[in-house]
Amino acid sequence: MRRALVLLASLLVGMSLLGTASAASGPVEREIQGLFWAITGFAVLVAIIVYGAMFWFLIRYRRSVAPEPTSQMEGNRRLEVIWTVFPSVIVALITLMSVPVLHYTDTAPVPDTRITVMGQQFYWNFTYEDGTYTINELWIQEDVVAHLVVSSMDVIHSFAVPELGIKIDAVPHRNNTWWLQADEPGDYLTQCAEFCGVGHYGMRATVRVFPAGSQPRIYGPPP
Repeated sequence: MRRALVLLASLLVGMSLLGTASAASGPVEREIQGLFWAITGFAVLVAIIVYGAMFWFLIRYRRSVAPEPTSQMEGNRRLEVIWTVFPSVIVALITLMSVPVLHYTDTAPVPDTRITVMGQQFYWNFTYEDGTYTINELWIQEDVVAHLVVSSMDVIHSFAVPELGIKIDAVPHRNNTWWLQADEPGDYLTQCAEFCGVGHYGMRATVRVFPAGSQPRIYGPPP
């Protein structure tokens, strides 16, 4: 029992360190990570119960201790109710936790600016609301809410910024929308997450978030 508690404590510490190492840089990713770690906690709990019971039975009823069966069990209603109700409760709890996160991420706040994201083999074009544009670099001020309109000029791409919780398909002749907000200045890697041809591996860009007040506008490269 003591070894099991030590193993559980070590696992929880490792999970917390991993969560710290991949700290969220925006509100969307923060909500997603919170839900992810909650679901992971349920998964660990189920794994401990299932594998704990399995190893207990392996040790308790090993051949050297019980070489011959002493009884025959046809069924156990209480056990069947438990292993039906317990997972159902967990699924219901995960659903209840997921709904607010889905609603939050799908409901964009009032945007401060609008940026059109256009994918094309094999680069990204970012057009700002004043008509200027940049290639493979999206410049935005920290804490600014940007409304993204994502599309493609040729094949299906996927605009993904993992650190900011963004992943949305860029489909030809169709506008998909999302929103972006970064808490801290820095560079965030963007990678096309949909195979789009021989140059897919190099279809990358950078979201460059600059400090408030460091530039005259809340978007676009420095003058």
